[in-house]
Amino acid sequence: MKAKDYFNPDPKKPRTKDGLIVSRKVKAIRDMRKGVTPLKNPDGSPSTHVLESGESGNKRRPYEVNPQVFPNNKGETWTDLRGKGNEAYYEAKKRGEVVGFKSAKRAEKFGYGKKWKEGQDKKDANEAYRKDKKAGKLYTQSEQFKADKQRIKTEKRQDVKNAVRSAKGVVQSLKKTNSDYIDKKTLRNYKGNK
Repeated sequence: MKAKDYFNPDPKKPRTKDGLIVSRKVKAIRDMRKGVTPLKNPDGSPSTHVLESGESGNKRRPYEVNPQVFPNNKGETWTDLRGKGNEAYYEAKKRGEVVGFKSAKRAEKFGYGKKWKEGQDKKDANEAYRKDKKAGKLYTQSEQFKADKQRIKTEKRQDVKNAVRSAKGVVQSLKKTNSDYIDKKTLRNYKGNK
């Protein structure tokens, strides 16, 4: 048994953290629409998931994937929120159907269905992904993605700098207020570990 399974009461079930599905993502996506009558698209093709990927404010998992269509009464009726801004995200968040990723490329591939679809659907998803990649239509190929990635990197660096400043401030205040209680050897070790 893995250590993370001690914190998950049912190790076969996907694990969530901060409202995001963070483990067993493929199982979670497949199970969330199991036994549902598929939505008929305008072109006649069936859909159970129409996923979109995007950036989030979460520091550990800055990229998220969520469905844009939602079944009601086992698929008798569907709520289609494609192209309606953040409404689909908020509905998915409410239903616990948002999947978190650390990598934009993994989130994007997952959104296309490269990982979780099966059979011919998976082949079609791979083909669509390759076609869009070749045409340069992927978010991870855009200038916006490069700017976002640089911004996230800068924010992380700034967070580290702030944490170091805070730690140095604590040590300085301890030196001033509790100079009798601080062991000089401990301070030397702290300075040597910078």
